[in-house]
Amino acid sequence: MLEDPGVISSQGDKSSVVTDEQLDFLVTQLTRAKATNNAVIVALHHPPFTAGKSHSASPAMLKDLDACCKKANFWPHAFISGHAHNYQRYTRTVDGHDIPYIVVGNAGHGLTAIRNSSNAGPLRTPVKLSDELIFENYDDKNYGYLRVVVDKTNLVIEYHDAEIDQKSSSDAVTVDIKSHTMISN
Repeated sequence: MLEDPGVISSQGDKSSVVTDEQLDFLVTQLTRAKATNNAVIVALHHPPFTAGKSHSASPAMLKDLDACCKKANFWPHAFISGHAHNYQRYTRTVDGHDIPYIVVGNAGHGLTAIRNSSNAGPLRTPVKLSDELIFENYDDKNYGYLRVVVDKTNLVIEYHDAEIDQKSSSDAVTVDIKSHTMISN
C-alpha cells in the first residue's frame, strides 16, 4: 500500500490508514504453506530491495516480511515484486536459505536506469551488498517478463527480455524446494 515507500502494516502508527491485517494474513498463509512442502512465492508490488533511480526500496516492509517469516518459522522460496521500472535480481541468505528477490517492473511502462553510485559506466554484477545480500543481475534497457516453472523438486524463475528473436532466458535462477538453496543462477 501507499506509493513510496510501500508498506503492509501500520508500522506502529495508530493513525495510519493501513491496518495490521496483512501481517496476520501473511503469517497464517506462510504457516499453512510450510506444511505443503511446495514452492512458495510471495508477490508484492513494492520491492524490499531496489537499485532503481525513481522508485526506492521499502526497508520497513522488509522488516514486517521478516517478522512474519520468523513468526511462521518459514521462509518463502522467492519474493517477486514490481514498482521499479526495470529488472533486478538479488540473492539473500537468511537462516541458511538462499532466497531470490526479483524485481520485474519492466513489462511496458517507461524503463528507468539502475543507480550506479560509482558512475563508472555500466554496473557490473554480481555485487556483494552485505554478508547476506548479493545484487546478482539486472536489465534496465529492455522490456521483459518472467517465466516460472515448478516441479516437485525445483522452482525455476527465468527472466526474458522482450526481444522477438530471443531463444533463451536473459537471466535465470533455480531453487531446490526441499533444501531451500539455489542450485544455479
